[in-house]
Amino acid sequence: MVLIFIFSYLAKKEASTSLISSAVTSMIVFNAILSLYFLLLHPKITKGKLNGGMASFLSFISIGLGQAYNRQLVKSILFLALYLVLFVRITKQGDDFSGWAVFFVLFVLPILSMFEANYSSGKMNQRLAKKQQKKQLEQRAGLLTTYHENNHQFAVDTNILMHDADLLIHLLGTKQIKLIISSQVFKELDGLKNNKEKLTRMRAQLAFDVIEAYQRKGLLKLIQVPTYDKLQKLALSTSADEKIIATYLYEFKNGANNLLFLSNDKGARIIARNAGMPVAEV
Repeated sequence: MVLIFIFSYLAKKEASTSLISSAVTSMIVFNAILSLYFLLLHPKITKGKLNGGMASFLSFISIGLGQAYNRQLVKSILFLALYLVLFVRITKQGDDFSGWAVFFVLFVLPILSMFEANYSSGKMNQRLAKKQQKKQLEQRAGLLTTYHENNHQFAVDTNILMHDADLLIHLLGTKQIKLIISSQVFKELDGLKNNKEKLTRMRAQLAFDVIEAYQRKGLLKLIQVPTYDKLQKLALSTSADEKIIATYLYEFKNGANNLLFLSNDKGARIIARNAGMPVAEV
């Protein structure tokens, strides 16, 4: 909008064809250069994340530039083209820069560009986040599939069921991967199902849905926590995390030597490795 006001002032001062042509050319060149930067170089520098405030500010500098920043080239061109067409038409008619038409060109359209750029940056960030999540999910699924192809089975921690249900659902739909679940995990999920936080309750319920889906396909094995005496022999305590690890470690030491502990908790993974339980490195 800064450039808009400058060009508008000059056009009002002396509405010559050459001045109008220079103004239009300058805006096109300015937007084109920055648009190329935002489309080709900026995503590599910022790793794709967009800022709504920056998008609005760029549209304040020059109409349509915020859309270019959001990597929406068509929108950017449309905003700029509409503004320039109306700008040229008004200035060539010798308008005194009053009235609704001029108000729309100088204020409404630029402000609309600013608000649209801000809104779209949020939407674009959501799309980019989903794309990144999908990429990460496929990478992790690929690693687990490789383990599975080497005849490994997965002993899952509570946090996997709570926070990676999408990964487990993806694997259920593509591979016949079996899950081993400790009764302690089941107990923790049952408690989380009644948590005061709605999101936690929803995640716990989804975890049970995933467990049931695996069970229906014959890909689930529930195992009990070892007795206190067995926990002592495994050199593990009665804390919730160590009960889960002990469940799987006991199975591992008693013939299930293809078992891998799957957890998002670094602390739990460290304890598991220290106790001699193999861990899936994903």
